[in-house]
Amino acid sequence: SGHPNQPMIGSETSSDYSDRYIYENDGKLRMYVSSYDVNYPSWGNTAEDAWCAIADRPFIAGGFYWTGFDYKGEPTPYGWPNINSHFGVIDEAGFPKDNYYYHQSVFFSPD
Repeated sequence: SGHPNQPMIGSETSSDYSDRYIYENDGKLRMYVSSYDVNYPSWGNTAEDAWCAIADRPFIAGGFYWTGFDYKGEPTPYGWPNINSHFGVIDEAGFPKDNYYYHQSVFFSPD
């Protein structure tokens, strides 16, 4: 905020992780991550916190979410034998996760 007239965008905002339609963490058997917007690495934050940090600063035009889709590699928050990233707002099958609908509610009004 030292330069409030300098337009900015956020890059790789949020960095939270979740799975679709799962509502508790299971790091032992299936390595699922809860869909609730509460799971994020120490260097990340929730989808809501990331958006509020942008929305509260009128000189920030928006942000690029990390990531749009889940992907294989960089397994987070679990390691081997899990190989999924869990970061996306859309899973590897192309289905939206709960945070997808959070973002939709922020940017689009109901028709």
